Amino acid sequence: MKLSKLIAVVSVAIMAVSTVACGGKKDQETTTDENIVTLAEAEQVFASSLSSNDTTELMAISSAFMDSLKNGSIDAAVAMLYEPDPNGGVRPVNEKTAEQLRARYTTYPVKSWRMDHMDLSIPSINDLKFIYQLSDEPGMPGMAIMFNPTKVDGKWYLMLKQENQPAKDAANALPENTSVQMPADQQ
Repeated sequence: MKLSKLIAVVSVAIMAVSTVACGGKKDQETTTDENIVTLAEAEQVFASSLSSNDTTELMAISSAFMDSLKNGSIDAAVAMLYEPDPNGGVRPVNEKTAEQLRARYTTYPVKSWRMDHMDLSIPSINDLKFIYQLSDEPGMPGMAIMFNPTKVDGKWYLMLKQENQPAKDAANALPENTSVQMPADQQ
Protein backbone atom coordinates (compact mmCIF):
# COMPACT_ATOMS: atom_id res chain seq x y z
CA MET A 1 0.00 0.00 0.00
CA LYS A 2 1.35 3.44 -0.84
CA LEU A 3 2.16 5.63 2.14
CA SER A 4 -0.26 8.33 1.02
CA LYS A 5 -3.02 5.74 0.86
CA LEU A 6 -2.20 4.58 4.39
CA ILE A 7 -2.46 8.16 5.59
CA ALA A 8 -5.81 8.49 3.82
CA VAL A 9 -7.15 5.31 5.46
CA VAL A 10 -5.97 6.42 8.91
CA SER A 11 -7.38 9.93 8.39
CA VAL A 12 -10.78 8.61 7.35
CA ALA A 13 -10.82 6.20 10.30
CA ILE A 14 -10.05 9.05 12.69
CA MET A 15 -12.77 11.19 11.11
CA ALA A 16 -15.17 8.27 11.40
CA VAL A 17 -14.38 7.85 15.09
CA SER A 18 -14.90 11.60 15.60
CA THR A 19 -18.19 11.51 13.71
CA VAL A 20 -19.46 8.52 15.69
CA ALA A 21 -18.30 10.09 18.96
CA CYS A 22 -20.11 13.33 18.15
CA GLY A 23 -23.28 11.51 17.17
CA GLY A 24 -23.17 12.65 13.54
CA LYS A 25 -23.99 10.36 10.64
CA LYS A 26 -22.78 10.48 7.08
CA ASP A 27 -25.30 9.58 4.43
CA GLN A 28 -23.40 7.03 2.34
CA GLU A 29 -25.92 7.28 -0.51
CA THR A 30 -25.02 10.92 -1.15
CA THR A 31 -21.26 10.34 -1.43
CA THR A 32 -19.81 10.32 -4.91
CA ASP A 33 -16.46 8.82 -3.87
CA GLU A 34 -16.52 5.20 -4.95
CA ASN A 35 -13.60 4.41 -2.63
CA ILE A 36 -15.80 4.92 0.45
CA VAL A 37 -16.98 1.59 1.82
CA THR A 38 -18.20 0.29 5.15
CA LEU A 39 -15.72 -1.06 7.64
CA ALA A 40 -17.24 -4.52 7.15
CA GLU A 41 -16.57 -4.31 3.39
CA ALA A 42 -13.04 -3.00 3.95
CA GLU A 43 -12.35 -5.86 6.36
CA GLN A 44 -13.51 -8.40 3.77
CA VAL A 45 -11.22 -6.92 1.12
CA PHE A 46 -8.26 -6.79 3.52
CA ALA A 47 -8.89 -10.34 4.78
CA SER A 48 -8.90 -11.64 1.22
CA SER A 49 -5.46 -10.08 0.67
CA LEU A 50 -3.90 -11.82 3.69
CA SER A 51 -2.08 -15.13 3.67
CA SER A 52 -0.67 -17.46 6.29
CA ASN A 53 2.62 -15.60 5.85
CA ASP A 54 0.97 -12.51 7.34
CA THR A 55 0.03 -14.41 10.49
CA THR A 56 3.47 -16.02 10.65
CA GLU A 57 5.21 -12.65 10.28
CA LEU A 58 3.02 -11.01 12.93
CA MET A 59 3.52 -13.84 15.40
CA ALA A 60 7.29 -13.78 14.79
CA ILE A 61 7.73 -10.04 15.41
CA SER A 62 5.33 -9.87 18.36
CA SER A 63 6.75 -13.02 19.99
CA ALA A 64 10.29 -11.65 19.54
CA PHE A 65 9.17 -8.45 21.28
CA MET A 66 7.55 -10.27 24.20
CA ASP A 67 10.48 -12.72 24.52
CA SER A 68 12.93 -9.81 24.55
CA LEU A 69 11.01 -8.24 27.44
CA LYS A 70 10.86 -11.56 29.26
CA ASN A 71 14.63 -12.01 28.84
CA GLY A 72 15.31 -8.50 30.15
CA SER A 73 16.39 -7.15 26.75
CA ILE A 74 14.25 -4.05 27.07
CA ASP A 75 16.31 -1.94 24.64
CA ALA A 76 16.05 -4.66 21.98
CA ALA A 77 12.27 -4.85 22.48
CA VAL A 78 11.79 -1.09 22.28
CA ALA A 79 13.87 -1.02 19.08
CA MET A 80 11.23 -3.27 17.47
CA LEU A 81 8.44 -0.72 17.90
CA TYR A 82 7.27 1.83 15.36
CA GLU A 83 4.94 4.82 15.25
CA PRO A 84 3.24 6.73 12.44
CA ASP A 85 5.57 9.07 10.58
CA PRO A 86 4.02 12.55 10.20
CA ASN A 87 5.23 12.55 6.58
CA GLY A 88 3.53 9.21 5.90
CA GLY A 89 4.49 5.64 6.63
CA VAL A 90 6.12 4.51 9.83
CA ARG A 91 9.30 5.23 11.78
CA PRO A 92 10.91 3.83 14.94
CA VAL A 93 9.38 5.21 18.13
CA ASN A 94 10.81 8.57 19.14
CA GLU A 95 13.31 8.81 21.99
CA LYS A 96 10.79 10.23 24.49
CA THR A 97 8.43 7.30 23.89
CA ALA A 98 11.36 4.86 24.00
CA GLU A 99 12.42 6.24 27.41
CA GLN A 100 8.87 5.92 28.76
CA LEU A 101 8.65 2.33 27.52
CA ARG A 102 12.04 1.43 29.02
CA ALA A 103 10.87 2.82 32.37
CA ARG A 104 7.55 0.94 32.15
CA TYR A 105 9.13 -2.43 31.40
CA THR A 106 11.86 -1.92 34.00
CA THR A 107 9.21 -1.16 36.63
CA TYR A 108 6.81 -3.86 35.39
CA PRO A 109 8.99 -6.69 34.08
CA VAL A 110 7.52 -9.48 31.97
CA LYS A 111 7.90 -12.86 33.70
CA SER A 112 5.67 -14.79 31.30
CA TRP A 113 3.23 -13.94 28.53
CA ARG A 114 0.47 -15.33 26.35
CA MET A 115 -1.38 -14.05 23.33
CA ASP A 116 -4.95 -13.08 24.17
CA HIS A 117 -6.27 -12.40 20.65
CA MET A 118 -5.51 -11.13 17.17
CA ASP A 119 -8.02 -9.32 14.98
CA LEU A 120 -6.88 -7.99 11.61
CA SER A 121 -9.28 -5.40 10.19
CA ILE A 122 -7.61 -3.09 7.67
CA PRO A 123 -3.93 -2.26 7.00
CA SER A 124 -3.79 0.49 9.63
CA ILE A 125 -6.30 -0.60 12.29
CA ASN A 126 -5.67 -4.00 13.87
CA ASP A 127 -5.65 -5.56 17.31
CA LEU A 128 -2.99 -7.89 18.73
CA LYS A 129 -3.32 -8.30 22.48
CA PHE A 130 -1.01 -10.05 24.92
CA ILE A 131 -1.37 -10.66 28.65
CA TYR A 132 1.82 -10.77 30.69
CA GLN A 133 2.56 -11.72 34.25
CA LEU A 134 4.67 -9.51 36.52
CA SER A 135 5.41 -12.31 38.93
CA ASP A 136 5.82 -16.07 38.90
CA GLU A 137 3.53 -16.33 41.94
CA PRO A 138 0.29 -18.18 41.13
CA GLY A 139 -2.87 -16.10 41.10
CA MET A 140 -1.14 -12.78 40.51
CA PRO A 141 -3.01 -10.51 38.08
CA GLY A 142 -1.57 -9.89 34.65
CA MET A 143 -1.23 -6.77 32.57
CA ALA A 144 -2.30 -6.31 28.98
CA ILE A 145 -0.36 -4.90 26.08
CA MET A 146 -2.21 -4.06 22.89
CA PHE A 147 -0.49 -3.66 19.56
CA ASN A 148 -1.80 -2.07 16.40
CA PRO A 149 0.26 -4.02 13.86
CA THR A 150 0.28 -2.01 10.65
CA LYS A 151 0.97 -3.24 7.15
CA VAL A 152 2.79 -0.78 4.90
CA ASP A 153 3.99 -1.71 1.42
CA GLY A 154 3.58 -5.42 2.16
CA LYS A 155 5.52 -5.37 5.45
CA TRP A 156 4.16 -5.55 8.99
CA TYR A 157 5.32 -3.10 11.66
CA LEU A 158 4.72 -3.53 15.37
CA MET A 159 3.05 -0.42 16.78
CA LEU A 160 1.52 0.05 20.21
CA LYS A 161 -2.20 0.75 20.20
CA GLN A 162 -2.89 4.31 21.33
CA GLU A 163 -5.80 5.16 23.62
CA ASN A 164 -7.61 7.05 20.87
CA GLN A 165 -7.35 4.20 18.35
CA PRO A 166 -10.37 1.93 18.05
CA ALA A 167 -10.09 -1.65 19.29
CA LYS A 168 -12.65 -4.39 18.73
CA ASP A 169 -12.70 -5.35 22.41
CA ALA A 170 -12.99 -1.77 23.70
CA ALA A 171 -15.74 0.76 24.15
CA ASN A 172 -14.44 2.70 21.14
CA ALA A 173 -14.86 -0.18 18.67
CA LEU A 174 -15.94 1.08 15.26
CA PRO A 175 -19.39 -0.05 14.09
CA GLU A 176 -19.32 -2.27 11.00
CA ASN A 177 -21.26 0.36 9.04
CA THR A 178 -18.60 3.05 9.66
CA SER A 179 -17.44 4.62 6.40
CA VAL A 180 -13.78 4.16 5.53
CA GLN A 181 -11.84 5.03 2.42
CA MET A 182 -10.26 2.10 0.62
CA PRO A 183 -7.21 2.66 -1.55
CA ALA A 184 -8.15 2.35 -5.23
CA ASP A 185 -5.79 -0.59 -5.67
CA GLN A 186 -7.64 -2.60 -2.99
CA GLN A 187 -11.12 -2.45 -4.48
